[in-house]
Amino acid sequence: EAIVITKHDGTIKSVNQAYQMITGFSHQDSLGTHIFATLAKIQPEFNYQTIQPQLDKQGVFTARLWRAKKNGHVYPAWETIS
Repeated sequence: EAIVITKHDGTIKSVNQAYQMITGFSHQDSLGTHIFATLAKIQPEFNYQTIQPQLDKQGVFTARLWRAKKNGHVYPAWETIS
C-alpha cells in the first residue's frame, strides 16, 4: 500500500517504498512536488480545486483517481486522502 505524507499545502514530505515501486518516482523525485502533480489529465473533474474543498469540509476524500507513473503509463488508483 502506497503512503504519501504531505504538508498542509499538499507538497510531498515523504513517500514509502511501495509508492516508489508503484509509481517509479523515487523519494527524491517526489519531495516538494504537489500531491496532485501526478493526476492524469484524462480525469479533469478531479483536481486541486475540486478535491481540496471536500478535504477542508469533511477531512477526507475517497475516489478512484487516474495517476501517471514516471514512465508516463496511466493507471487507476483507489485513494483515500485525509
